[in-house]
Amino acid sequence: MPLNIRQKQILEQLNAQGHCSISQLAVHFRVTEETIRRDVRQLEQQRMVEKIHGGVRLPEHHTEGSFYQRLKDQEHTKLRIGKRAASMIPDGSSIFIDSGSTSYFTAKSLREQRDLSVISNSLEVARELRGRNGNHIYFAGGELDSEYGACFGSFTLNFVQSFRAEFAILSIAAIDAQSGFTDMHLPEAEFKRSLIPLAKQVIVVADSRKFNLPGLMVTANIQDVDYLITDKQPEGELRKALKDINIIVAN
Repeated sequence: MPLNIRQKQILEQLNAQGHCSISQLAVHFRVTEETIRRDVRQLEQQRMVEKIHGGVRLPEHHTEGSFYQRLKDQEHTKLRIGKRAASMIPDGSSIFIDSGSTSYFTAKSLREQRDLSVISNSLEVARELRGRNGNHIYFAGGELDSEYGACFGSFTLNFVQSFRAEFAILSIAAIDAQSGFTDMHLPEAEFKRSLIPLAKQVIVVADSRKFNLPGLMVTANIQDVDYLITDKQPEGELRKALKDINIIVAN
């Protein structure tokens, strides 16, 4: 069932705060508590929230944490995926890299390639690859989000429009058969979406825990993606939905 505008805004509130009381949400949206409870029931049926006493919170899998916290989560799996993605990038390539944690491990694995042209909004990606092997780093600046270690906003989006690249490396928060590739952070999703038409090939790097999870906003439609690099083959309806994508399992 599609979400209404208020339900999407409730998810944004929860993503920012972690949990909210029913009364707090009712006051914020200027509706009755019963209206909020109906919204919450529908969100709960779609596994997007969990009810707690007097309130609601995001399920554990929806609470991404800061970029620096996520770097420590499933580090070895993300590094394995990052190494496999990096093996697809020849010397001399041009490449967009977003600010996701698995994208960071891809950048870390690109340190031996030479003469890369890298366009990124991530401070950590720029730090990993700067001054190495004749690489050219184009940093998409703007307003810095300290939780993500990256820049977002109109200045950042305008900057990347000047570039065209052979590859785009994208991390995502969730993949499901209906919505495709999704995220929980609106500025991050907007930045990633802006890269898709600017790259010849789009490579999504994501571990299998992201499979069959509902996200908040669409980052990429299934037909936008050329490769999915992950640690396990998707199954069932998701596998059918991704049938036209090259799925590579990193060993």
